[in-house]
Amino acid sequence: MPVGSSGVHDWIAVGVLPIRVDPPSPFNVETSLGSTFLLDESLRDKLFASVQDATALTHLQVLDAEGAARVSVDSDFLYLWASGMHSGPLFLQVWAKRAGCESGAHNPAHRALWDALLKHIHTSPEQWHCECILHDTKNALFWNPPLTAWSLSELYRNLPSPPHATEEIDMMLSALPLKSTLLQHQKKSLAKMLQRERAPHVYCDPYYLERTSPNAAQYAFDAPQCRFLAMQDVHTYRDSKGGIVCDEMGSGKTFLCLCLILATRTDLAHPEQDPMASQVTTEIGLALPQSAYHGLDPAAARGRDRIVTAAFGAPSPGERISRVRPNVIDAAKLRTRPPKSKHRHCSISLARIAAHRLRTTTVCDDTLVAALPVQLKSLLGASSTPFFNAWPPAPAHLSRVSQHRTPIRVYLTGATLLLVPLALLNQWVEQMDTHVEPSAWRVLVVSDMHTPLPNAHTLAQQYDIVLMSNTRFGKEATTDGQELRANLDESPVMQVCWKRVMVDEGEVLAGDSLMVRLCTQLRVERRWIITNTPIELLSGTGVHDKRGLPTVWSSAERKSLDKLRLLLVRFLRLEPFYSARGKARDWHTLIASGMDKKAHEWIAKRRLYDMLARVMVRNHPQDVEKVCRLPPLHRRTIKLSFSDVERTTYSVVEALQTLHAPLSPGDLALACFHLAGPGLVDEVERASNAAHAQQPSSPQFRALEQLSMALHDRAWRASMRCPDILYKVHSEDAVLSRAWSTDSAFTSEELLRLQHECMPLLDGKHTCDALRETLLTQSAAQPRAKRARYDTPVRVQSHGAQVQLPFGMDDVEIYRASSSKLNAVLSEIMEAVQNEKVLVFSSLDAALHELDAVLALAHIPHRCYLAGTPQKHRNAYVSAFMQSPHIRCLLLSTAVDVRGMDLHCASRIIFCEPIRHIEEWLMVKHTPSPCLDIPHAAIH
Repeated sequence: MPVGSSGVHDWIAVGVLPIRVDPPSPFNVETSLGSTFLLDESLRDKLFASVQDATALTHLQVLDAEGAARVSVDSDFLYLWASGMHSGPLFLQVWAKRAGCESGAHNPAHRALWDALLKHIHTSPEQWHCECILHDTKNALFWNPPLTAWSLSELYRNLPSPPHATEEIDMMLSALPLKSTLLQHQKKSLAKMLQRERAPHVYCDPYYLERTSPNAAQYAFDAPQCRFLAMQDVHTYRDSKGGIVCDEMGSGKTFLCLCLILATRTDLAHPEQDPMASQVTTEIGLALPQSAYHGLDPAAARGRDRIVTAAFGAPSPGERISRVRPNVIDAAKLRTRPPKSKHRHCSISLARIAAHRLRTTTVCDDTLVAALPVQLKSLLGASSTPFFNAWPPAPAHLSRVSQHRTPIRVYLTGATLLLVPLALLNQWVEQMDTHVEPSAWRVLVVSDMHTPLPNAHTLAQQYDIVLMSNTRFGKEATTDGQELRANLDESPVMQVCWKRVMVDEGEVLAGDSLMVRLCTQLRVERRWIITNTPIELLSGTGVHDKRGLPTVWSSAERKSLDKLRLLLVRFLRLEPFYSARGKARDWHTLIASGMDKKAHEWIAKRRLYDMLARVMVRNHPQDVEKVCRLPPLHRRTIKLSFSDVERTTYSVVEALQTLHAPLSPGDLALACFHLAGPGLVDEVERASNAAHAQQPSSPQFRALEQLSMALHDRAWRASMRCPDILYKVHSEDAVLSRAWSTDSAFTSEELLRLQHECMPLLDGKHTCDALRETLLTQSAAQPRAKRARYDTPVRVQSHGAQVQLPFGMDDVEIYRASSSKLNAVLSEIMEAVQNEKVLVFSSLDAALHELDAVLALAHIPHRCYLAGTPQKHRNAYVSAFMQSPHIRCLLLSTAVDVRGMDLHCASRIIFCEPIRHIEEWLMVKHTPSPCLDIPHAAIH
């Protein structure tokens, strides 16, 4: 019989069960071509008897017999099979009884049957409608994807890409004032971002898994109990307007966000539902006769129930007061201050009503204003600026004492607040100039910490983008940069209802800084996080114990889940976790719990996957490569051979570790760079004396022997006593070579003779007075040079400028340095700078300073991006490296966060030390341009 004749609304289409059947003896079947028929008992028995492999049918037969499931077959194939004309694959359509209906009582015994059956169910619409018999069903299983064995990083890397963009996106982009063109993967991301902002979906309670049946109907699946419910039977929530843009670095996230701002520049912010916020109005609206546009106190407008009750239900004195009419109480006791309109004495005209309506619903850009009548243009000024009044919370008890309540006027705007790290501020400005026409928008860039912000009215009406650094934005939470504001609403950024806030490198929102506290309190409609990795572990290696499937989250994954909760709940305000009834334990129960061993499925991981797939805008790297083919990345590891001194240094460090001396990874790195310094000799002496005072073991005896050999090595001790790296030079002048050599130290007799000869020259009181007077005269005659605000190290200031050697040193030739690693790095740089630009990463500032000095001697123009240098200087160095064709090398410290920085002009990266932490790899793994064939050298 047809499905429609048996209460189709009480059944949910789950999927198809592929089987292989043999043709029976022909018999008559009353069917209707093109419809789906439920199998009756006799027809079902004949069909099941012809199945070649009936293993998967056992559980389905029991469920069907007990009324928990139904089986149907497409009538066309049923007719062919009944006539003996079909053998081979046949798709049984499986229906589940809806748990929310009256006849759908849950039977706990059915759970195990459904668990065994769902592993074989396919959800492909092509198979359901029998459109493709030979369709590949590998990725159409009910439990797809198979994420039970995935780690948290693997789950993140396998998130699905956004769906394909429609033609409307191309039509919209053609009308935008853009200089560049979006790629296909960027169009898909833009389409999903627009959908999340303008038409957010409705999703079911996160306890359930939201599924799509093969006939394109949505239903909720109770995985722990194996129940199937219709969407109207469960609680649903409206999705948040925003999300996380987490494409790989270099995929154009900045340009994508700029296109989103341009595409929605006429959208006006809509305030969130706040019981203490008045209706949106304007100065013109305050003069309208309707009280709804007067911005009155919502607490005063509502009647009050009994607030305080005495014993036995008797009315208390406070309640007796409430027997007066509500409007009398509100005026007499609360003493609200209704806003006064400048236009309250003006006549109400149709033009004023139209201006009020226009300004409270959309952003009046130049194109719209140019098409309006003259009467309306004159009214679209400050008097029609939309705003609402944010009133203090309503008092819990009415008092006999007057209570003054003053609202805060919050202006609505179509502007976007961009919060970026200080290092990326100039990069955002450059991206705007590169991709967008300069007349497309009005941008306010706040880069200086001491520049005051405009008032709230100016911020809301005069700008389309307000670009600020995170530190400057966090300063708005303090009064003088030190103390936290008692009332955050005093800041202009809190007196504006922003249309959108975007936080670049938004993983900082998982912290607890002033910037984070203020950002979570903003009045904003749409919230976006822009980042390469929301949490560092999401891009980790995904390594877990291969001896068995993981059943619980690891400790590191739990920490990442806690940080992810702060992003999704505290900032994005994802329901129902953000609601007043939502608690942290709900997140841990639904998302951070372990595997359900009875169901043999990790339900919490399924919930997390569905949530991230919905909230995150991320293209799978394989999908991006299909559109933008990237060249291979060549990796080379250069292994060095130690010199005798370096070999001794490394053996000493190894021996100190055996003796449990206090050494850090930085000490080993310095030793390998031949920058250990004199402190290493002192540490060797202390460790040797301490070990001799005890009873060392056999490995410690060998370590002591190594330390003793090093202490008796005069060449090693002399090399360690010298704090700098030495260079092998050659000069024809023997006197000059001896003067600059390390073995040119004076003997004690020479020092005494020199002191005796110079002593009479130093005893001259009159000479000192004359010199002092001469210096004072010269300093008074010359104008004093202005002192720089920031003092930078001398070596950092050189930045590759040509070094002028003193007179007589023109024929000096520099062969090599005493550090093998420095020689290898310099050789790589000199080989590459002829045709390409180079990035050099190191965790040692001392090593970068030595590289800075040797590059200056080699006359290679370069820049240094080091800690301790003011950020504005570092930004200037990056801009010079990107724009100047003469700057060939950039030295960067891994102690300074450079994630998100645009360094695509570099085609070669050199790591001076092995990468030990994932944060260092995330900083640099996609720094160069994807259109270059990138050599990647690690010098160990």
